[in-house]
Amino acid sequence: MLSPSGPINSEILIVGDFPDWVDIREGTPWFDRELSGYGKSIKTRPGNILRNELSRAGINTDRVRYTNMWLHGKKKKDECSPDHHIDYMLQEMVKAKYVLIAATDPLRALLGTEEGTTDWSGLVLKSKNIPSKVKVMACVKIATAFDTLGEVRFAIERFAEIIHNDS
Repeated sequence: MLSPSGPINSEILIVGDFPDWVDIREGTPWFDRELSGYGKSIKTRPGNILRNELSRAGINTDRVRYTNMWLHGKKKKDECSPDHHIDYMLQEMVKAKYVLIAATDPLRALLGTEEGTTDWSGLVLKSKNIPSKVKVMACVKIATAFDTLGEVRFAIERFAEIIHNDS
């Protein structure tokens, strides 16, 4: 099982969906480290895109906590109860003040909808499943290509505005 990483007392949490084989091998969520190699260039690795965009928006990436909703590989999804993973994600969320949902599965779990992150990217989410003190925003899934970079940048800039305006 993959554990969250980053400061446990961080006000900022970023949630993805599944760890990939590199995440499992490294033992940390994909966005918590800069990688080159593994068949991907440094600029197109999703974690690198996220870190660059967070920094660009004035968010110190070393002060962010990172996790995935699913704490194991995608192939094991049908072998377990999603409730366990949703509960674990919510336990991480209540520790934070600001949460960026950067994947479809956690968004659907929170909103109880079939819509994806593209439909909600850059918007603050409201739901009975979201802890009341937490401000949650959706971000289109960070792809390994630049086809959605504008949407990612927009959502992260909006996310950073909320954080900076509260400070």
